[in-house]
Amino acid sequence: MYFDNSPSASDAVNDVRDNVIAFNDVGIDLLPSVRENSFDGNMFVANLRDVSVSGGGTALANRWEGNRWDAAAAWDVDDNGTLDLPYRIDRLSDDLFARYPELRLYELSPAAMALDALGRFFPLLEPQPIVVDSSPRPVPGRLEIADVGLSEASTPEERRPRGAPLIAVVWLGLAGVSLWGARKWPL
Repeated sequence: MYFDNSPSASDAVNDVRDNVIAFNDVGIDLLPSVRENSFDGNMFVANLRDVSVSGGGTALANRWEGNRWDAAAAWDVDDNGTLDLPYRIDRLSDDLFARYPELRLYELSPAAMALDALGRFFPLLEPQPIVVDSSPRPVPGRLEIADVGLSEASTPEERRPRGAPLIAVVWLGLAGVSLWGARKWPL
């Protein structure tokens, strides 16, 4: 879903409710000027990025409540149907990718993973959240075909990308070839 200058009337609110947003590069893409939208009860499953703000910034001027995020920590100790911790999208690399789309080539690279890890461990680099869902709901433990249109039932673990080590090796190999090709040859 892509939102640009929406809603355009100051007294209007878009209500995006009860959708399954699954298997996308970007589930919801907003421009920084998008405000006053309500995203409730949606299920985000196996997206590379659930929410992105093109050009940088946040989507905090919109309301995010009661959504199901497959990347959320699934603790509901009091069994009230709402997760005990708010869900935050706050990867440091997301801001770079939004500001400089040409860097998305490195999205699954070890460099992007290292940048996100640095953002978590060093408070000075802590990224500003893009989205905060104060009352996320748990994703069902086993999704059925009717839930997201899967050809077979799958758990969150089965939906995780399995090629991450292969991708890391390919990136390191490409970096090695680039460095080898850039060295000066004696004449």
